[in-house]
Amino acid sequence: MEEGLQGVLMGAVLVMFLIAMESALQAVDSSEALEQTVEERMMEQRTITVQRISEKESDVFGWMKYLEE
Repeated sequence: MEEGLQGVLMGAVLVMFLIAMESALQAVDSSEALEQTVEERMMEQRTITVQRISEKESDVFGWMKYLEE
């Protein structure tokens, strides 16, 4: 009887361990997905910043050309 109870407890511990491992793997996957999203947004922001700088440069060159005339 006692051995059967120990087996049930060991099984329960194993199930809890597997659930914890699954949760840990999901957390790692979520972390990696979040990191990828952050990197993508940083690249998008960098692209937008470069575009804005290019627009400002174009405006400056336009004014310089206008003032030279």
